[in-house]
Amino acid sequence: ALVVHASTTCDSTDILAPGSFSWHVLSSLTDEVTTFSNGAAATDGAAAGDGVFGISMTTRRASSLQ
Repeated sequence: ALVVHASTTCDSTDILAPGSFSWHVLSSLTDEVTTFSNGAAATDGAAAGDGVFGISMTTRRASSLQ
């Protein structure tokens, strides 16, 4: 499996929202997409200005499953 974590500081909690066009694109290209805020799931109620927000994506290559 390939796992990518990317994060940055942000003043807004409006990062990659589930159901958005961007979310659908990433979900189509990977097996799993999650967002986080300061090390916790972004859906845990983080407030604007909390600091670090990010995304984690996981994909499993068919050749590695054989």
